Amino acid sequence: MTKTNEDPRKAMLRVRAYVKAFMSGRNPKGKQISDLSQYPTTIADKKRTIIALQDLLETEMDKHTKASGIIESMSAHTSKQTAETFHHLTHMRRMIADYRNEVASLTAVIKSRDKNIAMMDERWEELNDLNAELAERIGQLEHTNDAAMVTLKATLNVPVPQMKDIYHG
Repeated sequence: MTKTNEDPRKAMLRVRAYVKAFMSGRNPKGKQISDLSQYPTTIADKKRTIIALQDLLETEMDKHTKASGIIESMSAHTSKQTAETFHHLTHMRRMIADYRNEVASLTAVIKSRDKNIAMMDERWEELNDLNAELAERIGQLEHTNDAAMVTLKATLNVPVPQMKDIYHG
């Protein structure tokens, strides 16, 4: 069957396959063709080649349009996510700074309380020493008081029970 008597549908399929293979970088059927214009041998094949190239171009343009839409959508989504992430990071940095300030404040409070506790411990020791001195002084005064009572009893010649009543009552 010659190409002039070929079924138009089969001829178009053949040309499309050839053009597609050539455009993808493969030389169809092992032919070494550097330019697609060398392929068509008849006017009908030239027309079919032009139609196949136009269809291939439309297909690639559709793919390009879809890919561009996807890229724009992903770019917008990525920009939104980047903005949200940046906002979140800024918020987290503020929270960390606030926590650091709070920790510093609480550390200062703890140090102040530690100083107060140390002063209170020191004061406690002073008060314990003072209590010991007072207890010793009270003991000395009671001893002096007992001695004065004995002297007073001896001087007044008062028996001890009566003296006790006069002293306490």
